[in-house]
Amino acid sequence: SNAVDREEAMNRMLAATPSDATVRAVAEAVRADKGQFPVFRDINRLGELKREDLRPLLREQVTHPDYDRRSQAIRSLGRLSKDETDIQTLRGLVNDQQPYAVVRAAVSTLGNWDAPANRDVFQKATKLTSPLDGVRLLALDGLAKADVAEGRFSDPAPQTTQTVMRFLSDRAHGVN
Repeated sequence: SNAVDREEAMNRMLAATPSDATVRAVAEAVRADKGQFPVFRDINRLGELKREDLRPLLREQVTHPDYDRRSQAIRSLGRLSKDETDIQTLRGLVNDQQPYAVVRAAVSTLGNWDAPANRDVFQKATKLTSPLDGVRLLALDGLAKADVAEGRFSDPAPQTTQTVMRFLSDRAHGVN
């Protein structure tokens, strides 16, 4: 069978509420898919399960040769509870040596987990260049979240801010 069929089968297996055995089988197939051009191009469905027992697999995928797989793993980790080991790993990925998608995923996840504690990383990320300024926009969003969490900012028009931030986030992620 081809890669498209295998990925479709994986997504069907994970639909609704999959059994533990099914999740383990899919996780092992993903774990074995180590090539630069993976068979399973989209592992987001695994992340959507929000299962702590998948954290070791997701951590492994953060170093996968395919940068899309890496960014998906970071976003999937972001659906789990924050973890100090993961925070340190993601902080280390915010640099100009990593692919833009990986840096964007790391900055976004750190902002959702604990914006105030990652203020220094966001400040560093505002200086990184990327297409459509995607990294800088997410870093500015992280700084804004940190300000709000620390009570440094009161928003006179939160709905307008939310709309603008959603627009900026969509632009940063390439959504038109």
